Amino acid sequence: MAKSFTQNIPLVEQGWVISPSRETPWTNANGVCHDSMIPLGRDSQGRLWALFGHTRAGGVTLWSGASIDDLHKIGHVRFNFELGEAGFAFNGISYPEGVRSRGGLWAMGLWIDTSDDTFYCYIHNETGWGAGATSYTAHGYQEGEPDFRHLGLMISHDYGRSWDFGGWIISSPEPCWTTAFQVEGMSGGQDPDKFCLGAGDMTLFVNDQDKHLYIYFTKSCAGVGTNIYAARAPMSSNGLPGSWRKYYNGSFSEPGNLGQESPVCLDACEPCVVYSTYLNQYLLSSYNGKLWRSGQGACQIAFSQDPVHFSYPIPLAPARQDLSYPYWTMCNSNTTGNLTVVAQTFRLIFEGNGTDLHQVDVTIPEPDSTTNLRRRDVK
Repeated sequence: MAKSFTQNIPLVEQGWVISPSRETPWTNANGVCHDSMIPLGRDSQGRLWALFGHTRAGGVTLWSGASIDDLHKIGHVRFNFELGEAGFAFNGISYPEGVRSRGGLWAMGLWIDTSDDTFYCYIHNETGWGAGATSYTAHGYQEGEPDFRHLGLMISHDYGRSWDFGGWIISSPEPCWTTAFQVEGMSGGQDPDKFCLGAGDMTLFVNDQDKHLYIYFTKSCAGVGTNIYAARAPMSSNGLPGSWRKYYNGSFSEPGNLGQESPVCLDACEPCVVYSTYLNQYLLSSYNGKLWRSGQGACQIAFSQDPVHFSYPIPLAPARQDLSYPYWTMCNSNTTGNLTVVAQTFRLIFEGNGTDLHQVDVTIPEPDSTTNLRRRDVK
């Protein structure tokens, strides 16, 4: 189980100042059909790069500029590998469990090695979408859900314009099929009435303090719930396959592919992680499914003094019906610096599956200010 600190935690719904929501340039009309957190990275010259979209609808577009407020669209990216049907997709490479890879991809994390400006994009893949007749779910060959997820890598040597597939980097220990549908004649499988969907819906956190790349990913399991897990790789490895180690039983000790995993944040989905220099803590945003389904503000925040022991998430602004969305990207809005390190005021960008993106600015008030920010212990 995830450990929660018994430290003073800001009670976010009592005093955090959230601006009115406003539009962004990332709209369907501008060729953006997004469905996750936003992959962001800076090159050796400090220029910001971003990827929006996925291959199921609208494709993936590349943007660049000086800051999050200065991004300009370059165009759709090109893939130097096939997507779609099993046997052709992802260079014919199989998933770590042995089933043939298939389907499309969602771009969810971006790391730029500033020694040579090679781009490394960490991607989400699902077996139930974009694979034609070979798409499958837990119940058979068909498009849809519940399907199985994997995390992979693609690499660009031309500033994000074209991409090579780099392999699968993180997968769960459970097989990506059930005994009710043993895809491709596989033996065994998960219980069809109680199974996990695998590792997916991730975010990348670049930790300059310990020189590691961190991936926080979502795992949903029937009867267990939806929790957040973590894996890390040395920056020097660029996150290539085999370099990732999952957090398990108190340490990063298990391999990224098929290794065991322990949750680092409970009852959360679709994470984004930043470090707040104002609070001297890590923040993990996610969405509260119950609030989202009821049309309330769904963003929730968890806190930690290290990258793995997050408190139970606290709703940010449930009364804000204009914030009833599932995907939340936290970042700074400055022209310099690591996008995963934020100050007292930071940017929060949000959307639903395929909606236009919107944004707000969030300010954490002074504890002794007139906003009367209260603090409490989280057990």
